[in-house]
Amino acid sequence: MELQHPDSWEAPKLDELIIYAIGGDWGKAPDFDEDEYVEVSCIRGSEFRHWKRDRGSTASLRKVKLRSLASRQLKEGDILVEVSGGGPEQPVGRTILIDKAALAIAPDLPKIPTNFVRLARPSTSLNSKYLNSFLEFFYASGEINRYQGGSNNLRNLKFPDFLTIQVPLPPLSEQKRIVTKIEELFSELDAGEESFKLARKQLGIYRQSLLKQAFEGKLTEAWRKGQITPLMEEWTEVELADITQIIDPNPSHRYPSYAGGKIPLLATKQMEGRDGWDPSSAKLTTEEFYQQRVDKHGFDESDVIFARKGRLGLARKPPKFPKYAFSHTVFIVRPSGRISSDYLLWVLRPDSVVSWLMAELNTGAGVPTLGKGIFGRLPIHLPPLDEQQEIVRLLEEQFTVIEQNEREIDAALKRSEALRQSILKRAFSGQLVPQDPTDEPASQLLTRIQAERTEQETATQATKKAKKTAKSKTAKRP
Repeated sequence: MELQHPDSWEAPKLDELIIYAIGGDWGKAPDFDEDEYVEVSCIRGSEFRHWKRDRGSTASLRKVKLRSLASRQLKEGDILVEVSGGGPEQPVGRTILIDKAALAIAPDLPKIPTNFVRLARPSTSLNSKYLNSFLEFFYASGEINRYQGGSNNLRNLKFPDFLTIQVPLPPLSEQKRIVTKIEELFSELDAGEESFKLARKQLGIYRQSLLKQAFEGKLTEAWRKGQITPLMEEWTEVELADITQIIDPNPSHRYPSYAGGKIPLLATKQMEGRDGWDPSSAKLTTEEFYQQRVDKHGFDESDVIFARKGRLGLARKPPKFPKYAFSHTVFIVRPSGRISSDYLLWVLRPDSVVSWLMAELNTGAGVPTLGKGIFGRLPIHLPPLDEQQEIVRLLEEQFTVIEQNEREIDAALKRSEALRQSILKRAFSGQLVPQDPTDEPASQLLTRIQAERTEQETATQATKKAKKTAKSKTAKRP
């Protein structure tokens, strides 16, 4: 990462600022009972995501050897680095800072990192908040990807290489001024983001309220009263199977032959694009399989395709491209003359049906595959066809406004995140706070840090030598 900084700053490697580093320990289960083992709070990579909110309160209870605790017990100012468990969507290398708030959680319980996390203890002559802020900026910039190892699905951090990254180092007094300014500006951004997130949550509540009103007849109450000719039909409650044909497009659940395939076999994954169907990742099946499907159930533009596995409840109209077939992960729902295709699409939205389906499936763990029997029992509030059309019109009108507001909120949140990165870039380029010529030069700070590192290394070697001598004397005893 190329960052220009003032001449009064230094640019040491991260390793030059760390006086102690060690891997974590997962230890034993909390019910393990043996001398020399003690209960600890073990901080995992899963704690990193909500660290600012939870401060490790969700950490796991484990038991480790006393000597393991002695070398790994966390102190204020320690930085934990995630070294394993990353993936394509979330690179490994996130960091968290251990502060007083984290140590105050169950204060009688010692805290250590797990074995997927590395403890990096900065010099006491350094402002650890400053260093961790830089490491967070480094991660968010995408530079961390250069230090990844492992497979595509499981990434590890090349920690020795990571320690070679250059850290822009101002004088200690300037580090403190920078941290204070970052906290001040970020506090303002936090407040703004919270208001945006609250607004988005309220839009979600309003969305649910609209659907409830729509399917209870309240949304069209004024419309019904304004009809010159009274409606001949009343609202009824029916089951989905009474008003549609539910088709399992591949009931054997056997995948067809793909040899020489040219026709996309569409599954739940291809439905997930925000703007409709995306066949780019679909497997390709044969003309023969496609023709069998056409002969068996056909493809109708009034159909609604419903995800029964994976993204349960996602519903879409059929794709527009000429030829396609469906996998067993979806249902084809073909409306009868009593329900319009557009109204059916709204009825089968995830926010309309998933809670009922999950209750019927009697599970809260994962998303199971939905069977035709349960799906067919889905209760539907069915108005007359004219009123169905009016409900669709009103929902489309209102949801267009909601979705536009959501897009604006999402854009504002992205701008806020970009502003955070801009603030950090200015901070680590020496542009966020003014320099003070009376500050102790960063070069002298670096000299003190080096002296502390040397002292730490000497103490470590002395401890190792003492342990080796004690072990040798024990071995010589008759």
